[in-house]
Amino acid sequence: MRIFRSLEEVPADFGPTIVSVGNFDGIHCGHLSVLKEVTERARKNHSKAMAVTFEPHPFLILRPDVTPRLITPLATKEALLAQTGLDALLEIPFTRDFSMTTPEEFARDILAGKLHAQEVHEGDNFPIIFTSVIMPRAIPQA
Repeated sequence: MRIFRSLEEVPADFGPTIVSVGNFDGIHCGHLSVLKEVTERARKNHSKAMAVTFEPHPFLILRPDVTPRLITPLATKEALLAQTGLDALLEIPFTRDFSMTTPEEFARDILAGKLHAQEVHEGDNFPIIFTSVIMPRAIPQA
């Protein structure tokens, strides 16, 4: 599994991708189920399976007073994600400036634009407005 520690490290010709976005702390059975779907769909569609996460955890920047204790250190998370069959992991540096990115910009510029995402797979707790309203506009459905 390739690890990209910034958007700039992702080659322009990387993709197309099938993506899941999340913190992936603990790599529990819900994560594994979504990532299995991502890898299966990527193989079927001749795409690359990719997880996108944020480092550090967004709460550390936005709400340091309520930052949850993380279960999995970054190196362990990377090792566990590598065992899922993913082709790549993108760790987007989470800064106060990055937090100003709108969901539309994230979908259009990063998922569709930079990562050439063909599909985005998420667990049940992913914000519904993002998956039902923003993603269909940013990534045209075949």
